[in-house]
Amino acid sequence: MSVSPALIQAERIDWSSLRCGCGQTGTHIPEKFATLLTATSSREFAEASLEGHVYVQSLLFEVAVPVTAMIVAALHERTSDEVRLRLLDELGYCVGGESRWTEIEAGAPEIEIDCQIAAREGIWALTGNMRLVMR
Repeated sequence: MSVSPALIQAERIDWSSLRCGCGQTGTHIPEKFATLLTATSSREFAEASLEGHVYVQSLLFEVAVPVTAMIVAALHERTSDEVRLRLLDELGYCVGGESRWTEIEAGAPEIEIDCQIAAREGIWALTGNMRLVMR
């Protein structure tokens, strides 16, 4: 069994201290992300959706920053084209969104900038994925 860089990244985070879009803490995010990495069916992809947790529409929650780093790490992994495309979609939501008003009031007014920085740190991983997007 191979070790997942994204899930190693997840172990470094205190998820219980982070706000999630579902109203709970982020403690369930690593499991949801692991499900996304192994999804093979439409049902599994729907169950692994980060929408409602990391973002709602284009509004980001505090968990988006470490999730962005996890997505970039996961793009280094050997996954199916479907998972890779989903990861790239989720990355787009993280770097293209903006902080939800509740996050701004809680002291996190620039989550999108923090997500962009996290993505930028791993940008070299994204260049290898462009061939998939260009198909």
